[in-house]
Amino acid sequence: MHSLAFGLLYKCTMPDLTQNQVSSSPTHPQPNHSASSESGHPTLSAGKAHSLVSKFNFPEPKIDPLLKVELPHKMDKMNLSACSSSTNAELCLKLFGHLTDGPTGQQESPPSTATERFLDGYRDWLKERAQELTELPDLEQRPAIRGLLQQMEGILAGLAGGVIPELAHLNPKPTARDGQDLPVHSKVPPLLIPVTRSLIRLLERPGEGRAAGANPEGSRDGSGEDWNTRLGVPQYRTQSDNLASPEATCNVTSLAMVLERLGYGRPEVMTAIEQALRSRYWSEIHPKQGKPTPEDLAAVALPASYFQDTLKKYLQKENQASKPYQRVRGTGLNSNKKKAKEQLDNLADGYHDSAQMEDLIDFLRYLRGWGDRTDFIGSHSKDIMTAIAPSDEDRATMRQIPHGEMEWTDLREQMKQCLADGGGVMLSFFHKGKGDGNTHIITVQQVMSKGLIVDDPYGAIRADYDRNKSEDAFAKKGAGHDRTAEFKNQVDRKLKPEQDQSEVGADWKADHAQGLDTGEALGDSHEVPDAVFEAAWKYVRLFERPSNRQKHVDAEHPHDSHKGKSTKHKQPPKSGQHE
Repeated sequence: MHSLAFGLLYKCTMPDLTQNQVSSSPTHPQPNHSASSESGHPTLSAGKAHSLVSKFNFPEPKIDPLLKVELPHKMDKMNLSACSSSTNAELCLKLFGHLTDGPTGQQESPPSTATERFLDGYRDWLKERAQELTELPDLEQRPAIRGLLQQMEGILAGLAGGVIPELAHLNPKPTARDGQDLPVHSKVPPLLIPVTRSLIRLLERPGEGRAAGANPEGSRDGSGEDWNTRLGVPQYRTQSDNLASPEATCNVTSLAMVLERLGYGRPEVMTAIEQALRSRYWSEIHPKQGKPTPEDLAAVALPASYFQDTLKKYLQKENQASKPYQRVRGTGLNSNKKKAKEQLDNLADGYHDSAQMEDLIDFLRYLRGWGDRTDFIGSHSKDIMTAIAPSDEDRATMRQIPHGEMEWTDLREQMKQCLADGGGVMLSFFHKGKGDGNTHIITVQQVMSKGLIVDDPYGAIRADYDRNKSEDAFAKKGAGHDRTAEFKNQVDRKLKPEQDQSEVGADWKADHAQGLDTGEALGDSHEVPDAVFEAAWKYVRLFERPSNRQKHVDAEHPHDSHKGKSTKHKQPPKSGQHE
């Protein structure tokens, strides 16, 4: 089936999917015109077909009888109705049902150039669709967005196999389909992250009749789907609304965005927390028996209030920080013990179902004893990834490049390749000017020709910030460290009850984070010139899947690949306090 479907992308006569809804029944709309028999269309050999299929890692049973078609024949004689004879008809349609009538000829340009040209045009095409969607009523908008995202998934699957569709033949109103997810989730190329994020945001925004599912950070359209992790498009996250130390949690907030890029979301963090709680409780009731086995942990039944009681200990510890900005909500709990207890009780009751992913990551750090927040990502990256993705054999590893080990121009290429492979990038830089050793962590979204597009959890870095002068990246030129709402993300005070204006409030909850105002998201997809980071960067952390990393190592050192050599990297240095 899949090799046939790839052929459909090369040259096909397709049914008009603009008007007809695709169903999973055995019959499908027939093509509007007969198959073309023009000469010059590409052929697809059996070897090429098997090669394309293998790129998707489909289990062997999914390679159904359609692969037995005499593949050397011209694929222009195939059409989408052939999907109906496949044992995986629904999958066939999901992968390749995004094309309307018309041929999709093979590109003449080199593949990389052709792909980049397509992505440029596709980005603009998606922006047009996004604008059209804003004019639709809510009940029509949600399925329309799902249709576009499902269509995108099929397009990305094709691109991964070296097949490039033509924009003119994309269905502008693809029908959303329910049912089995695709077995392959391709990560969105960095170029498409902003526009795809805008589409996902429309599905996730809170509102009347838009209840969240089990995952409060998923879609609010009845599906509960987390498109951020499914497509590798991180939700923009601001640290300013975090429950724990909002002024000093750029690290966990950036890590949350990196994890989403890698395909891991809030449910995976919650599972890691539950496992950590079981381990903690087991050790408490078996103090002299060493580490528990997986069987021991599976048998643990936590007391009803164990989650809440442990959370309160964590929040109380956070609230003992010496500086107010490092405490709960950046101000601390009420100084009155009775009121502080009430606050803790209220927080503990709502935390499990409402806390944002970044706050959960920090709670996991506490539970696992991974040390200080400013250091734990560098010193426990392997533990973090193992806890989040224990069964993923190709889970990402962190590679840190400190300043002085590589020139900025070379570092740009490293970041660009990591992002293109679906990896995540964190960048630490000195943000308080000359003579200050504190640093700030952000995530890199795209590498542009003369700078970076970043997701900065704190705000919008000033474009002419100069680390070699006594100034601040989030303050006006000449204003010292006096940060303003022009550069620093704001907190939505409307979500704080009148009697609680200076205390905990409710904007730390996930439902609010799904609908940030402009002033709360100044660092979303923010472009910063190279000159800023070239002078200020401290280190870069690349989160790469080993399979992708090894592929590039082998390409750079073909004579060493068979010897199993690997590149060693220095131990990550400790971070500055702001991290």
